[in-house]
Amino acid sequence: MRQAATLAGRPVILADLSHRVLAFEPASADPTRLLAGFAGRSRAVSVRGRTAYDQASGWLVTSVGARGEDWGRVILVCGDPPTATDTVLIERTATTLALGRLLTRHAESVERQAHRTLISGIIAQAHADPAEAAMRARALGVPVDDRQLIAVVLRLRKPPGKPGSPGGKPADIPGISAHARVLEAADAVAAACRNEQVPALVGTLDDVQAGAMLSLSPRADSGQVLTAIATRVSERLGAGHWVLGVGAATGSIREVRRSFLEAGQVAEVAADRPGPGQPLFYRLPDLHLRGLLHLLRDDPRLQTFVERELGALLANPRGPELITVLDTYLSAGGNKAEAAKNSHLARPTFYDRLHRIERILGVSLDSAESRASLHVAMLAHRDGSPVTAQSR
Repeated sequence: MRQAATLAGRPVILADLSHRVLAFEPASADPTRLLAGFAGRSRAVSVRGRTAYDQASGWLVTSVGARGEDWGRVILVCGDPPTATDTVLIERTATTLALGRLLTRHAESVERQAHRTLISGIIAQAHADPAEAAMRARALGVPVDDRQLIAVVLRLRKPPGKPGSPGGKPADIPGISAHARVLEAADAVAAACRNEQVPALVGTLDDVQAGAMLSLSPRADSGQVLTAIATRVSERLGAGHWVLGVGAATGSIREVRRSFLEAGQVAEVAADRPGPGQPLFYRLPDLHLRGLLHLLRDDPRLQTFVERELGALLANPRGPELITVLDTYLSAGGNKAEAAKNSHLARPTFYDRLHRIERILGVSLDSAESRASLHVAMLAHRDGSPVTAQSR
């Protein structure tokens, strides 16, 4: 598309059969004017044959597709009647797009690519003017004016049995690559939104996350809509492998980035939780203390607190082993017998290690306040709040 626009020196637009703009290169044209009312103008252009010039619009249009199935149109905005070179250029552009789609068996659909590009631009603040992002969303068939805009992030869970491993890799699903899994997740969210008649931008974010911006009417019950979408996604992908994080609703596309960041943070924390019996989706208030610690993970005061509470234990030669014992004990609510059973250690051995932890840290584990303080520090440490290199 970019090369075609460069060679022609004029705008090139790729639209699907519903007259939604999948991609465009404006050349020197104003993007807002180029796409204003595009769907209506495109529907008014009906051409015979695979390639034709519409004099009323000044568009040179050619169909995109292969094997007898068209899925879009490439438009060269000419103004004046096109030359033979223009016709060859636009037809070769369409052929290249069609071949590219055929050759990428597991790749995203063109629509998913268009959505992903816009979502990435919103998160990265690539659109200096929010009006440009709004214009692009409308061109893709997603209204943003006078709507509830809600970001959701679908994230692959971390491996079972390792809920607290910072930076843990996602669980493997045999025979399916990470990229293919996330593509499948994005398709599941898109299908769920279509079934619930919710306009949405849906695309992959990386190899463990797919994201979506839902556009709801101001009167819609967001909880009810999210429950319906999450239920459909769970039915398609299966429960246990994924978590759905939801950001705060906003009425402006300018604030959607914040909603995406919040949804991503929520999904990242929720991915540490065990799979069965969990909610269909999570919001920040659902994460309680874990959510707060995750949001504060880069705060030097929290890092200092973790250092003060756990630094001596982490600096000990047997630190990793003792940290595991302490974690098991605190997770059992201070019940030594249950913790020993969960650790698969003999009670005398487990109790001896608890005494060693008390000596190293200079605390009494019989104190409820000490246990609470250590538990908070342990949760923060799990979330990746760094302990200084000196203490290690």
